[in-house]
Amino acid sequence: MTFARPDGAPITTIDIEIADTNREREQGLMRRRSLGYERGMLFIFDAVNEDGMWMKNTPLPLDIVFVAPDSTVINIVERTKPFSLDPIRPTAPKKYVVEVRAGFADRHNLTDSTRIRWQRTPAS
Repeated sequence: MTFARPDGAPITTIDIEIADTNREREQGLMRRRSLGYERGMLFIFDAVNEDGMWMKNTPLPLDIVFVAPDSTVINIVERTKPFSLDPIRPTAPKKYVVEVRAGFADRHNLTDSTRIRWQRTPAS
Protein backbone atom coordinates (compact mmCIF):
# COMPACT_ATOMS: atom_id res chain seq x y z
CA MET A 1 0.00 0.00 0.00
CA THR A 2 1.16 3.48 -0.82
CA PHE A 3 0.12 6.58 1.08
CA ALA A 4 0.16 9.52 -1.33
CA ARG A 5 -0.34 13.28 -1.40
CA PRO A 6 -3.41 14.67 -3.19
CA ASP A 7 -1.30 15.19 -6.34
CA GLY A 8 -0.40 11.47 -6.32
CA ALA A 9 3.19 11.88 -5.11
CA PRO A 10 4.04 8.95 -2.82
CA ILE A 11 4.64 9.60 0.87
CA THR A 12 5.52 6.06 1.98
CA THR A 13 4.79 2.45 1.12
CA ILE A 14 4.07 -0.45 3.49
CA ASP A 15 3.29 -4.15 3.23
CA ILE A 16 -0.26 -4.92 4.26
CA GLU A 17 -2.34 -7.85 5.32
CA ILE A 18 -5.88 -7.69 3.97
CA ALA A 19 -8.93 -8.37 6.13
CA ASP A 20 -11.92 -8.64 3.79
CA THR A 21 -14.08 -11.34 5.39
CA ASN A 22 -16.12 -11.02 8.57
CA ARG A 23 -13.82 -13.45 10.36
CA GLU A 24 -10.64 -11.60 9.27
CA ARG A 25 -12.13 -8.22 10.17
CA GLU A 26 -13.20 -9.50 13.61
CA GLN A 27 -9.69 -10.87 14.30
CA GLY A 28 -7.78 -7.87 12.93
CA LEU A 29 -4.55 -7.30 14.83
CA MET A 30 -5.80 -8.87 18.08
CA ARG A 31 -3.13 -10.52 20.18
CA ARG A 32 -0.27 -9.17 18.04
CA ARG A 33 2.69 -8.19 20.20
CA SER A 34 4.69 -6.45 17.47
CA LEU A 35 4.12 -4.59 14.22
CA GLY A 36 6.90 -2.96 12.22
CA TYR A 37 6.57 0.57 10.89
CA GLU A 38 6.65 -0.88 7.36
CA ARG A 39 3.60 -3.10 7.95
CA GLY A 40 -0.13 -2.68 8.48
CA MET A 41 -3.57 -4.15 7.96
CA LEU A 42 -6.19 -3.02 5.45
CA PHE A 43 -9.80 -3.72 6.39
CA ILE A 44 -12.12 -3.79 3.37
CA PHE A 45 -15.82 -3.51 4.18
CA ASP A 46 -18.64 -4.87 2.03
CA ALA A 47 -20.61 -1.64 2.32
CA VAL A 48 -19.83 1.98 3.10
CA ASN A 49 -20.72 2.58 6.75
CA GLU A 50 -19.93 4.58 9.87
CA ASP A 51 -19.26 1.56 12.10
CA GLY A 52 -16.35 1.98 14.47
CA MET A 53 -13.41 -0.17 15.45
CA TRP A 54 -12.13 -1.13 18.89
CA MET A 55 -8.95 -2.34 20.54
CA LYS A 56 -10.33 -5.48 22.23
CA ASN A 57 -7.51 -7.98 22.86
CA THR A 58 -5.06 -5.72 21.01
CA PRO A 59 -1.93 -5.12 23.11
CA LEU A 60 -0.34 -2.65 20.67
CA PRO A 61 -1.25 1.02 20.44
CA LEU A 62 -2.20 1.76 16.83
CA ASP A 63 -3.00 4.62 14.48
CA ILE A 64 -6.35 3.91 12.85
CA VAL A 65 -6.87 5.53 9.44
CA PHE A 66 -10.46 5.73 8.17
CA VAL A 67 -10.70 5.92 4.37
CA ALA A 68 -13.58 6.92 2.06
CA PRO A 69 -14.65 4.90 -1.00
CA ASP A 70 -12.57 7.24 -3.21
CA SER A 71 -9.44 6.26 -1.23
CA THR A 72 -9.11 9.63 0.53
CA VAL A 73 -8.39 9.63 4.25
CA ILE A 74 -11.42 10.76 6.26
CA ASN A 75 -9.79 10.97 9.67
CA ILE A 76 -6.99 9.42 11.69
CA VAL A 77 -7.23 8.35 15.32
CA GLU A 78 -3.68 8.30 16.62
CA ARG A 79 -2.15 6.28 19.43
CA THR A 80 -5.19 4.24 20.40
CA LYS A 81 -5.39 2.73 23.88
CA PRO A 82 -4.53 -1.01 23.98
CA PHE A 83 -7.32 -3.39 25.10
CA SER A 84 -9.95 -0.61 25.09
CA LEU A 85 -13.56 -1.51 24.31
CA ASP A 86 -14.41 2.13 23.56
CA PRO A 87 -15.60 2.58 19.97
CA ILE A 88 -13.25 4.42 17.62
CA ARG A 89 -15.34 5.98 14.87
CA PRO A 90 -14.88 7.65 11.51
CA THR A 91 -16.14 11.21 11.10
CA ALA A 92 -17.87 10.25 7.82
CA PRO A 93 -18.88 7.00 6.09
CA LYS A 94 -15.88 4.78 5.35
CA LYS A 95 -15.15 1.88 3.01
CA TYR A 96 -11.65 1.03 4.28
CA VAL A 97 -9.67 1.17 7.50
CA VAL A 98 -5.89 0.96 7.73
CA GLU A 99 -4.27 0.02 11.03
CA VAL A 100 -0.60 0.84 11.49
CA ARG A 101 1.78 1.12 14.41
CA ALA A 102 1.16 4.07 16.74
CA GLY A 103 3.12 7.11 15.62
CA PHE A 104 3.07 6.15 11.93
CA ALA A 105 0.63 8.92 10.90
CA ASP A 106 2.67 11.59 12.68
CA ARG A 107 5.99 10.22 11.40
CA HIS A 108 4.76 10.45 7.78
CA ASN A 109 2.61 13.60 8.16
CA LEU A 110 -0.59 11.86 7.07
CA THR A 111 -3.63 14.14 6.93
CA ASP A 112 -7.23 14.06 5.77
CA SER A 113 -6.04 14.90 2.26
CA THR A 114 -3.80 11.82 2.06
CA ARG A 115 -4.87 9.08 -0.34
CA ILE A 116 -4.17 5.36 -0.38
CA ARG A 117 -3.30 3.08 -3.32
CA TRP A 118 -3.09 -0.66 -2.91
CA GLN A 119 -3.23 -3.90 -4.81
CA ARG A 120 -3.33 -7.58 -4.00
CA THR A 121 -0.32 -9.65 -4.85
CA PRO A 122 -0.56 -13.38 -5.45
CA ALA A 123 0.21 -15.53 -2.43
CA SER A 124 3.45 -17.44 -2.70
